[in-house]
Amino acid sequence: MIKSLAFGTVGWFLGAKYHSRRAVKKASAKSTKDLKDLYTRYIQDVSALQSHNAELEAFIKQSAKQQLAEEFLQADLDNNRQVSRAEFERHKKQYLAKHPEMHPSQFPAFEDFDPDGNGMITIAEHEQYYEDRGMI
Repeated sequence: MIKSLAFGTVGWFLGAKYHSRRAVKKASAKSTKDLKDLYTRYIQDVSALQSHNAELEAFIKQSAKQQLAEEFLQADLDNNRQVSRAEFERHKKQYLAKHPEMHPSQFPAFEDFDPDGNGMITIAEHEQYYEDRGMI
């Protein structure tokens, strides 16, 4: 009986060690696979988000350019694709009337939009002004 008990205990102890190691290896392999899958999914999601953010940024930039072009064309009364000082001042006056919360000193000066000093603002100069300030 003692012999059986001793062999049973030794057998149980060795069997438990063997089976527990096998179970740990199996769980470890599954955990490693799950971690790889999770990391792969994370990389795919981050890549998709970055792509989506780039698309949104391009859309926002294009929308801002379109809005600025419309604003420029509102100021261009004679439709020659250039805004003179008189057209600029008229547009400024109308804009400030629509936005009474804005102080006139906050509105950019004509010279800010006309870096070459030729007395006319082109649409490219208008867009460049806003790009230089990070608004586009």
